[in-house]
Amino acid sequence: NTHGTNPKKADTDDDGLSDGAEVNTHGTNPKKADTDDDGLSDGDEVNVYGTDPLDRDTDNDTLLDGAEVNVYGTNPTEPDLLILVKPEDGATWKIGEKYSIRWNSIGGVGEFVRIELWRDSSFVRKIKNSTANDGKSNWKVPDDVEPGDGYHIYIQSIATPAIDDIGDNSFSVKRKRAR
Repeated sequence: NTHGTNPKKADTDDDGLSDGAEVNTHGTNPKKADTDDDGLSDGDEVNVYGTDPLDRDTDNDTLLDGAEVNVYGTNPTEPDLLILVKPEDGATWKIGEKYSIRWNSIGGVGEFVRIELWRDSSFVRKIKNSTANDGKSNWKVPDDVEPGDGYHIYIQSIATPAIDDIGDNSFSVKRKRAR
């Protein structure tokens, strides 16, 4: 059985893997150069990048392997993530007071991030258009932020906008008590 391949050609799809290796070793399609449609040929995934030719996102960071190599210049075998850790879930931030925003940065996130305030699923305002990706930023809640619940911080890589996080933790904004 030739799996519909060209018996006179060792590598029917010209991806750098022999038809036999595709069928017997890797489980890839010998008639399709990029079995998982991630933008990298099966041969390059196996022989150059060490990625899985059957998994579009080998490191499970939501960036396709091909995009990591060809667009973002990040390593497709190591996750690139931003993880918001502060504010804590259920926190209350008071208008006019300064608070700490904290995040973890893993992999090829880049030197700078953008930070925004969201409420439920709607953009409210930019907090920092660009700030050092050092895991911390302070922000004074301005007077024009509407008091209420359902606020989230959103953080995004400037270099690789597909690397982002909107915190799972929601917090409230309240007015300061008059003294």
